[in-house]
Amino acid sequence: MEAIGSTFSGVDASAPPLTIPNEVWDALTLTERGVFQHAARIMEVLDAHSDSTLADLGRRLKIPAAEIMAALRVLDDMDLVSVAITRTDVDVTLVALPDAHVPVVGPDGRRRWLFISRPLAAPHVDPEMLN
Repeated sequence: MEAIGSTFSGVDASAPPLTIPNEVWDALTLTERGVFQHAARIMEVLDAHSDSTLADLGRRLKIPAAEIMAALRVLDDMDLVSVAITRTDVDVTLVALPDAHVPVVGPDGRRRWLFISRPLAAPHVDPEMLN
């Protein structure tokens, strides 16, 4: 994760948000932890309202736009939000909730984490695609 030049002051970087396992959390830098904490705060706002704009998130959370954008990148990478750029703002919609991180050991013996989320709306699957 790319650092964005912020110290994320005032962020509780000790407790893992978004079902992140302690093993992964402990390996993150303070800045990376701050990004995930901001992402969790965005999830709280969106959980109550399901959609918002970048400007609205900035007003509600009182954190700089650059830090909100870094947190939105995390949420978008986790497929928890949908982000759309409009002529006047950035629209953010909650599409899934974090459920769990499941440990998986690969053929190389290394432990990795599989992220599981719960979609808010059931996805449409074309019946022809089912077996």
